[in-house]
Amino acid sequence: MFRISFVLLVFFLSCGVGELRASDKVIRHLAVPYARFVTGDGHGLDVELIKAFAKDTGREYVEVRTTWADWLSDLTGKKISPGANGPRVMQEAAKKGELAAHGITVLEWRKAFVDFSIPTFPTQVWIIARADSQVRPIIPSKDLQKDIAQTKMLLGGKTLLGIKGLCVDPALYNLEETGALIRYFEGSLNDIAPAVLKGEAELALLDAPDAMLALVKWPGQLKIIGPVTEVQDMAVAFAKGSVELRTEFNTFFKNFWKSKKYHELVMDYYPHILKYFPQFFEGSTFDVR
Repeated sequence: MFRISFVLLVFFLSCGVGELRASDKVIRHLAVPYARFVTGDGHGLDVELIKAFAKDTGREYVEVRTTWADWLSDLTGKKISPGANGPRVMQEAAKKGELAAHGITVLEWRKAFVDFSIPTFPTQVWIIARADSQVRPIIPSKDLQKDIAQTKMLLGGKTLLGIKGLCVDPALYNLEETGALIRYFEGSLNDIAPAVLKGEAELALLDAPDAMLALVKWPGQLKIIGPVTEVQDMAVAFAKGSVELRTEFNTFFKNFWKSKKYHELVMDYYPHILKYFPQFFEGSTFDVR
C-alpha cells in the first residue's frame, strides 16, 4: 500500500512543479549555515560554487537563508514530513528558491522529491565520541564492510545521538538493531559535536565534513570511532521539473572541475579532505577528465 502511494506522490510532485521560468535572470540559492559549505557570512564552499555558476550563466546570485527542517518545502513548494511510515506531503508551501546547496547528502528518500546534480562532494557517516570515552576507535582495514560491522559492534548499550530526517538519523542505518540507546537531538547539525563534549550522549552520528571540522575546532577533545555507512555523495538539489537548470549546472560543474578552480575552492574550505576521500578528487565519480 505504501509503495503505491509513494509512487503516486512522486508523480504528483513531478507534475506540479514545472520549470521556473521567472528565474532566468537570478539564482536564488537556498542555504542552511552548515560546516564550511555555508558559513552564514556570505562565504562557504557551496556559496562560492553557486556564485560561480550564476556568474557563468549571466544570472544574479541571491542567497536565501533556510533551515534543515524547511529547505525541502522552500524548494519544492510542498511541506514534506519524513514520517515513521515513509515521507509524505503535508500541505502546500511557498517556493523560495531554484536550488539548494549546503552540504546536502543524496539520500534515497530525498530523490522522490528533488533531483540531484552530479556529485559535488564526498561524505560518510561516522561515529564520534569524546576523547576520554572508553569506546576505542576501530583499526581500519581494507574492507569497508568489515569496518562498518566492527563499528556497529561497539554501539550496544551506549547512548547514541542523531537527528531525525537527516543523514545522521540512526533509523536510516538500522542502528537500533545494534543495541544502541538512541537519542534524537533537537538542535542543529552544528551542535552535535558540542553536545557530545557536554556529555549529552556518549556517542553521536556525524557526517565526515563536519567531523573533520570538529576535530580541528576542538583539538584533542573528540575522536572518530569508525564508519557506519559506505561513502556517500553530496550534491546540489533541484525541484522536480527543473530539467534545464539542472542540466546547465551539470555542464558548468564539469567545466569548473576540469579548470581546477573547484579543487582550489575545496582546498580553501576542506584542506584535509584528500586524506579521507582521495578517489573522489581523482575524478572517478564521473567522467570529467
